[in-house]
Amino acid sequence: MTDVRFTTTPDAFYILAISRPGSEGLKVTAPVPVVPGDRITLLGGSGNTLNWTVDKDGVLTVEVSDEELDLVSLPAWAFKIPYAET
Repeated sequence: MTDVRFTTTPDAFYILAISRPGSEGLKVTAPVPVVPGDRITLLGGSGNTLNWTVDKDGVLTVEVSDEELDLVSLPAWAFKIPYAET
């Protein structure tokens, strides 16, 4: 699993990966407020929406390529999940 931290703003939930996600993508075992239809993007990346799943055990997996990760020049990777507008 990737070493992660979390933070929020009024408009989004963020997953901060302290270590680079591996070939299996970003895996998060802690509960994350993500629901079907949510978009996840990598800050500093291409801006493209990343595919993600939550398995039966509640593990979030975000598919992120090496090419996408390489676009980030900082020693951490921030993934943004905007809150749905009401």
